[in-house]
Amino acid sequence: IKHKILADTVYLGLPVTSIPQFVGGLAKSNLTLVATTPGVTPAIIAAGKSALFLAVSVLSVLARH
Repeated sequence: IKHKILADTVYLGLPVTSIPQFVGGLAKSNLTLVATTPGVTPAIIAAGKSALFLAVSVLSVLARH
């Protein structure tokens, strides 16, 4: 999950130094932490949320098989 989020958000310009705060905020569903991450933009937040949703969906499907 983390690798998908990293690939999408760093590509959009999230500073590498901001990754721990951003991913931690997403993992905890803490939108305040996500929104106050240095260098974050609305596009980065959207990409991170989409990547997290996709990754969780895939894991859910795999868990059923």
